Amino acid sequence: MAAFFNTLYGRIGQLAQQKNVLLSCCLLAIAFYFLPYIICGTGSPLMIHDNLDSNVVWAKLFLGSGHCFSADNTSVKQMMNGVSPVSLCSSNDLSLLFLKGFGMYWGYIINKIIMSLTAFAGMYLLLSRYVITEKKYIALQCTVALIFALLPFWSFTLSVAGMPLLMYAFLNIRKGNTAYYNWLILLLMAFYSSLIFSGFFFLLLMSMVFVYDALKEKKINKAFLLSLTVLSCGYVISHYRLFYSFLVKSGYVTHRFEMRKSLMSFSKAFRSSRDLFTDGQYHAHSLHYFILPAVLIFLLLIRKDLKKYTIYLLILLFLVLTSLFYGFLNWGIINAVFYKIGSVVPIQFQRFHTLHPMFWYVLFAISLLVIIMRLGKYGVSLAALFLVLQFSYVVKNHELIVNRHSPSFKAYYDEALFGEIRQFIGKEQSTYKVMSLGLDPAVSLYNGFYTLDGYVADYSLDYKHRFRKIIAPELDKDPVLKKYFDNWGSRCYAFSSELGENFMYGKNNTKEIQHPAFDLDAFRELGGRYIISAVKISAINNERYVLQKTFESESSFWKIYLYEIV
Repeated sequence: MAAFFNTLYGRIGQLAQQKNVLLSCCLLAIAFYFLPYIICGTGSPLMIHDNLDSNVVWAKLFLGSGHCFSADNTSVKQMMNGVSPVSLCSSNDLSLLFLKGFGMYWGYIINKIIMSLTAFAGMYLLLSRYVITEKKYIALQCTVALIFALLPFWSFTLSVAGMPLLMYAFLNIRKGNTAYYNWLILLLMAFYSSLIFSGFFFLLLMSMVFVYDALKEKKINKAFLLSLTVLSCGYVISHYRLFYSFLVKSGYVTHRFEMRKSLMSFSKAFRSSRDLFTDGQYHAHSLHYFILPAVLIFLLLIRKDLKKYTIYLLILLFLVLTSLFYGFLNWGIINAVFYKIGSVVPIQFQRFHTLHPMFWYVLFAISLLVIIMRLGKYGVSLAALFLVLQFSYVVKNHELIVNRHSPSFKAYYDEALFGEIRQFIGKEQSTYKVMSLGLDPAVSLYNGFYTLDGYVADYSLDYKHRFRKIIAPELDKDPVLKKYFDNWGSRCYAFSSELGENFMYGKNNTKEIQHPAFDLDAFRELGGRYIISAVKISAINNERYVLQKTFESESSFWKIYLYEIV
């Protein structure tokens, strides 16, 4: 008997030691993944589209305005003559603490590391507790969790990365585990993720599960209902300005009221659905290229035992249906219904795709487990191959690799160059307004300038109309730009028919605007004084464009022409 217990104790010790080694290796891999961000510092080429040109500068404006963790609901004057704080950030967002405490770049990186660690912990806990419960498969649990953790998660909150941890907490409570840490996870997610980006869709899905349970068991799971209530209330508190704006505040008409999305043909809608299902979505990368064949093999192996894997078949069905919804949202009568809702509420209803990464990696884990169990030693080799290929594919899509040809964080915002512009003008920045040409207004905003233009998800329809007067002559020359602005308008930019939709004219460009047609009277009426342009304006017949100075340096990405409009 003593020998038996000694052997058992030794086995348990070996397992614990193996678990610690595996977890340590995963954490080390995450550390290596983020090492380039630390070595390169602000020289890192971060994603610009829907990131540096928007989210990062929105957070900076929000923090600078004093609205963070404040009841102040006055508009942020620096952008577009005043935008609502609701349009920029959630009022009580924990990610803002790191941005405020460590600066925009290092705060961004710290948030990214927290996202990755949370993604790893959440996926590991979810898999080990609810998907792959046998301890002998700990290597599979850790590896799948690691690959998920290395996805290039968008933005700097837990909106996608934290979904597995949130699911883990909800499933625990649903099963009767009401330990304190589950409730803490709910509160963490309420204050560290976006309701309108992912939280709303997770709550909707969990509400469906709650209703299913109630109908099946013919009783209400009170703890589960309480968990839905706690998360919902947490989001109400963290997004209170959003609820105030749409439920209490009156007299405000959003520019979204005029949004018109082009109707898709059936074939185009189907292609959009197919692309989401096979390739994922830009704001919620799953990079599941090698997961798809693993799932296909899984389906073939369980074809005679489908009932045992019902939950995973339902997950796959969810991925299929939400992909179809994503594509067909802009087709026929479906578009008409959701347009009416979307014109008032700033929620894109196709965002169920924010849950896709979590579900794809859950399917990946169960697929590899079945492959190992059903195919023996060949299955182990095949599963290992899938893991290596998927790991390599995810690492290949590292943010710094994908954006290696883009300007770095430092070069994009170029604080030194724009500091020279600020000093040259020599006035308090709040006393004059600027407009950008050939570069995103985010660059000027980041450097403290007050801009007439900007990129934001929600602003006044009246302002859109007033700004449109400035660019109306240019829009009339380009039907594509006209449709882009009139039917969407979130990029309230100084569109030029000669520049198109390119906002990255670096200093080596030879582009010149030969025939500017902006309404300069409308520009001045809106408070405009200067145009910060990344291209030269050759306005020979218009003396109102007065070139004040050209700014550039050997290290700068931009060459800026500063024009005063007289």
